[in-house]
Amino acid sequence: MNVLIVTPYASFNGGVESVNAMLRSVLEADGHNVSLLTADDEGGARSVVRRLVGLPAVTSARFRKLDPRDYDMVIANGEFAWGIDHPNVLCVFHGSYLGFRDHLRAHLSRRQYWSLSWHAFVQQRAAKGRKVVAVSGFLAEILKRQGIEVSRVIVNGIDTQQFRPVHDRARSRYLFVGSYHRYGKGFDILESLARRGLPIDCVTNADPGVDLGYLGVVDRERMPDVYRRYRLVIFPSRFESVGLVPLEAMSCGTPVVMSNVGVGPELRCHLPAFVFDQSGENVADDILRRIADIENDYDYYASAARRYVTENHSWERFSSQWRECVRERIAC
Repeated sequence: MNVLIVTPYASFNGGVESVNAMLRSVLEADGHNVSLLTADDEGGARSVVRRLVGLPAVTSARFRKLDPRDYDMVIANGEFAWGIDHPNVLCVFHGSYLGFRDHLRAHLSRRQYWSLSWHAFVQQRAAKGRKVVAVSGFLAEILKRQGIEVSRVIVNGIDTQQFRPVHDRARSRYLFVGSYHRYGKGFDILESLARRGLPIDCVTNADPGVDLGYLGVVDRERMPDVYRRYRLVIFPSRFESVGLVPLEAMSCGTPVVMSNVGVGPELRCHLPAFVFDQSGENVADDILRRIADIENDYDYYASAARRYVTENHSWERFSSQWRECVRERIAC
């Protein structure tokens, strides 16, 4: 079977591209031919449609130059199903503009608010009449409010052989991993913690300032070793659909303290010490208390973190669920 994945970029240091690579690996292992259609190397003047819709206008225009009959199935990432005229399109949502808008409302300008509202509408139109997969139950609930009917939830998986613990290293500092967005990723919270004496290093794409250590961007292949060098990962993002970073860290036996978004509500049922509520008035105090609780029984929490991932987010589970989904689409 020939499968086309429509996505913004072929390669990028982000969760979407990581999951694309995992999904492609599953499909190719089953003998399917997989191609990518991206908005990479966009050039020239931007049309009105491009300015209104964004990068999905680029991939839509490029798809029209292809013969749809060359592909048995198209897997489009969220709004990138926009303008894709094919009888078998599976729309995979890794995020929601509505969710981002609502979780960051206090930090948005009026223009930003309405821009996110418009792009949420584009997502809703792109998904209309499609089968939709959401990457978490948390995201599925938001998409439902957005007017998008979710057919299936397939949680992201972790290669637990690549991301595995190493127990022979002393670890003292704390780590954040993620792209730089001051309020979206919670850098204001990280700064508050650092000013109170917590030593935090950041793997990110912009210098976060004098209060925080700056490691730059690190290739994903090197990330297991990075996670294993740190005592704990702090992940105060105000909105995530899943949050691959906490799962990767936990798979390495590194405990996390994260906000109650993405995988947070599910994780909270298993390891409540790992998840804080951002609606509280003293978020930094709550995080510091949770870190102290984890430090008091560190070996238990390190083992429990690893166990949670192997039981709930394994590569085997991810592969099995995607294979079942693809078989259903082929049978349609």
